[in-house]
Amino acid sequence: VKEAEQEQNEPAPVPVKELMPERFQCDFVTQARQVHVTADVPIRVLTEGTFPLVRVQRRTFTNEERLTVYRRLFDSDTVYKYEYRPTKEAVVKEIEWLLQEPTAEEKKEFLEDPEESEETWAAYLQSRKDRIEELRQKYLSLPDDGSPLPFEPWDGALFTIRNGESPGMVVGVEYPTPMKMPSYGTLLEGRPVDYSREKEDGNDTYSVFSFDKRLDKPNVERIAPEDYGKAHAGVAITARQAAEAALAPLAGLGDFAVADILWSHDADDVAVAAGKIGKQAYLVRLTPIFHGASMPYCDMDAMDIPEDGGYTPSWCYEHVIAAVDGDGTILGMAWEGPLQETEVIADTTTLLPFEEVMDIFARQMNRIFSYEEAMHGSLTVSDVQLGLFRIREQGDMESGLLVPVWFITGAYRYASHPEEVHLYDNLSPIAVINAIDGNIIDVRNGY
Repeated sequence: VKEAEQEQNEPAPVPVKELMPERFQCDFVTQARQVHVTADVPIRVLTEGTFPLVRVQRRTFTNEERLTVYRRLFDSDTVYKYEYRPTKEAVVKEIEWLLQEPTAEEKKEFLEDPEESEETWAAYLQSRKDRIEELRQKYLSLPDDGSPLPFEPWDGALFTIRNGESPGMVVGVEYPTPMKMPSYGTLLEGRPVDYSREKEDGNDTYSVFSFDKRLDKPNVERIAPEDYGKAHAGVAITARQAAEAALAPLAGLGDFAVADILWSHDADDVAVAAGKIGKQAYLVRLTPIFHGASMPYCDMDAMDIPEDGGYTPSWCYEHVIAAVDGDGTILGMAWEGPLQETEVIADTTTLLPFEEVMDIFARQMNRIFSYEEAMHGSLTVSDVQLGLFRIREQGDMESGLLVPVWFITGAYRYASHPEEVHLYDNLSPIAVINAIDGNIIDVRNGY
C-alpha cells in the first residue's frame, strides 16, 4: 500500500511485456537425480499493461444473473429441468441391488478414503435402506396398469456455477450431464420430452462434462492460437467463432479472456484406435480479466487437508469451460470458482527480475527431483504464462489475493520408458512462482 501511495506521482509504469524477454529458455541437468530440464518457448504475458494487486472473495450470484445466462442459452424465460422417469423394471432392479449386502472388499475400499470412517459407513448403509423404502413408497405402491411412472424434475439445465456462494455450495446443479443410467432410467435435458423420438441408445444430449479435457488422451487436441481462424475438419465454424459463442451468454456478467481451445470427442481410447468417434465439440476455456490482466487456466481445487482426514471444503480457481459443437450450439457450460473484487491494493506491482525468476525455477527443479524415488529422465517445458493467480491464507476459503505469477507447464519422460509421459499441465503445473516475492505456490493448497 505504501508503494502504491509513493508511485501515484511517478511517470506511467512500463508495460510488463517490455520488461520481459520474448522467450523462456533453459538447458540444465538437476544435481541429485540427473533430470535434463529444457525450455525454449514464448513467454505469454497476460496483460498489455501492468499487473495489479487485487483482493477478492467468492462471488454471490443473484437469481436474476443466473436466469440471464439461462435465457441466453435457451432463448427462453423458462428454466428447463431434467426428467427422472424410471421404468418399473428399473426400480425393481435397483431395489434388488440395494438389498445385497456390501462385500468386505467394498467396505475396505470405502474406508481407505481418508474422508470416510466407520460412522460414515454406517450412514451409507442406512441411506441404502432409506432408498429402498423411498422406492417402494413412490413407485411400487402404484397400480401396475401400464401407465407411466411419475417423474422428478432436476433443478438446472446445461449451465452450472460451482463454488460461488460459500464453501462446498453449489449454485445451479452439480451433475448436469445427460446420460443413460441403467438403474434409474433416462436423464433427459431441455424441453419437454417426446419419448416417441427418443433414440435407441437413450438420448443424444451432451454437456461440457461429457468430453475429455486431458491432453494425454488420444481424443483431445489443443488448437494453436494461429489456427483459431480455421474450422476443424468437417465442421462449419472456426475455433474463434466457437469462442465468440461461449462468450456471448456471459456478456455483462464479467470480462473473460480465451485461455485456450481444445477439440474433443467422447470416444474412449479403444474406440479411437478403431477409428470410431462420437459427439465432437470445441472446448473453449475462459479465464477472468481484472484490470486488463487475465489468469492462466488452472483446473484444480485448492483445499486444506486435515491431518486426521475428514471432509474439507475446496475452492477451485476461476474459469469457464464451454462445449460448443461444430454448428455453434453450446452443448454445456460450467462456471467454476467465480470471484468478485473487494479492493484494489495496488494498481501496479514491481516484479522480480527475469534472471532471478530463472534461478528460482532451477532451484525448484533441483528440489522436485531430489527425492530418492525420482527416476532419471527429461523434463520439457511446453508453456510459460505470466498472469494473475489467486492465493489465499491457510484456513481461509472465502477471500484471497490476486497476484502476478509465472505459471509453467510441460511434460516429463522417463529415461527407462521414454514412451511414458507424465503431463505437468493445467491441473498440476511444473511450477507456479510468485512474480513479486519468488515464493513457490502449491496449487493444491492455494498458497
